[in-house]
Amino acid sequence: MTATEFELLGELEDELFEGELEEEAWEIEPIFPRREREGDAETLPDPPVDEDAVSGCTTPGKPFDDFEFRSPAVPAKYGPRIKELAQTIVNSWITDPDNLGIRTVCLEGHTDSVGPADVNMRLGLARASNLGTQLRRAIFDDAQKRTGFGQQITDSVKILVSSKGKAVPVAPNTGGKNAPGRRRNRRVRFAFST
Repeated sequence: MTATEFELLGELEDELFEGELEEEAWEIEPIFPRREREGDAETLPDPPVDEDAVSGCTTPGKPFDDFEFRSPAVPAKYGPRIKELAQTIVNSWITDPDNLGIRTVCLEGHTDSVGPADVNMRLGLARASNLGTQLRRAIFDDAQKRTGFGQQITDSVKILVSSKGKAVPVAPNTGGKNAPGRRRNRRVRFAFST
């Protein structure tokens, strides 16, 4: 490899880690060794509760963030939180089904800034849909175990999913794909209504 080719590869690697190339360019990243960048973190602090509710719901909650780059899969670390939310929803139906039962859950998917807008809209929607599926399953399991009315309670809760793609970041989209700001932006916002 000539010195010029080596320099070009180095520039390409920097552009990849700076997020300046389109999403498809990330597919060539494995040819480069993983480089730890300043600001990359092993764990991301819990996000704050959103100030505004997701459209369609009235009560904002804490978003589910730190999705893997280009992945719609809900991070495994959220399993306990999903079960806890399901228990809260089922409790609302058991204690006061006529007035305070949580009737609507709104999930809004988001991405970081890498890639075309249409791809990110679909990815955000897939993230919200996957979270909705897991939440619906957890509601059914908890309601069935505690009341024997799993299907009835699950069917009474409407889960609305939407996507904003990369349009509404809450942190800077700078640094490598595992930079804290990018990880914070890869999220699903959560809200509910009674």
